Amino acid sequence: SRKLALASLNSGNKVIALRHARELKLASQSREKYAESSKEVSEAIQIGARAMKENNMSVEEVQLCLQELDESIDTQKQVEQALESTPSYAEFEESDIEDEFKELELEVRSASVPSPISKIGVDSRAGEEAVTSETAESLSRALSNLKLRGGVAIESVTQDSLELGRNNRSKASKLEAA
Repeated sequence: SRKLALASLNSGNKVIALRHARELKLASQSREKYAESSKEVSEAIQIGARAMKENNMSVEEVQLCLQELDESIDTQKQVEQALESTPSYAEFEESDIEDEFKELELEVRSASVPSPISKIGVDSRAGEEAVTSETAESLSRALSNLKLRGGVAIESVTQDSLELGRNNRSKASKLEAA
């Protein structure tokens, strides 16, 4: 699933890559829950065995306990099958998925690092590229702040982005005039 997410991200299909990241996160959480559940069952069996030894239970009482244990194990198996057949995407935070997605994007970027573009020049295009680069960086920072602050930051980020766009347009027109 990780390979599929990386392949989708490399091909530029972020929606499918995000879906694969969700599935990857769900599988990881499912494995963790299963391991935790198995550990608890093992501990319960050990505690039960000790209790039977300490209380000197009769053969009939032990058989009755074993029947109850078999019923509990059957119930647990049914629950496990139900959990495996119906994935629940609501069990984990959207930020976890975003973190997984960012990690995949970093892998893609590190695998295909483009050669740096020289911005040395006197013509107006170089100035436009600098303004565009500044706009992209500011927008990236604004979106990062949006994730950190939640819904409260939406208005201020939008206003900051609008002001930044106006400032950059005036800078670009000044550069063209020069």
